[in-house]
Amino acid sequence: RAYPLELSLGSSSFCNLKCIMCPREDHEGNLMPFDQPVGLDYFRGLDPYLRRANEVSLYGLGEPFIDNQYFDKVALIRSFGAAVTLSTNGILLDEKRRRQVIESGIRGLGISLDATTAKTYAVVRPPGGFETVVENLKALVRSREERGDHRPLLVLSFAMMRQNLDEVPLFPGLVKSIGAHEAIIHTSIYM
Repeated sequence: RAYPLELSLGSSSFCNLKCIMCPREDHEGNLMPFDQPVGLDYFRGLDPYLRRANEVSLYGLGEPFIDNQYFDKVALIRSFGAAVTLSTNGILLDEKRRRQVIESGIRGLGISLDATTAKTYAVVRPPGGFETVVENLKALVRSREERGDHRPLLVLSFAMMRQNLDEVPLFPGLVKSIGAHEAIIHTSIYM
């Protein structure tokens, strides 16, 4: 009878960045198969859990938008009535995916920027793509507003580390310029 109400499910362990703080990069302690897809059949097998879930965080140690079945998984989970949130690096959040995010009913979208400049972003999240992420997020906000919708909720985060400490004070301004709902500055410091 004690089923979880919130689930955290990885969609794929493939990623297009090599972030310096990511546990995926050293693979130690990573129980998800490295660079392996998680098929839709696996999610269908979670039926007893999905029937009771209120919220599902559908992301893991990889970039969700590399997964060609990602929005099929979102639809499956939503068919059970659960809210879906995701975390992405935003590089692949092109027009098609922005439309899919909005139309799929995803409740929240989190992005860890960890920088306020392209130079720092390229150091922390190689090979970079800061301008692409910022433009993709601004376009998502515009698309959402054109529909008269406030979803997905957009939360941007910043993990402090030696490489980006001088940019922490600039982060709230960047968040405001993008039009995000919330900013989170992580207190854990990566060195």
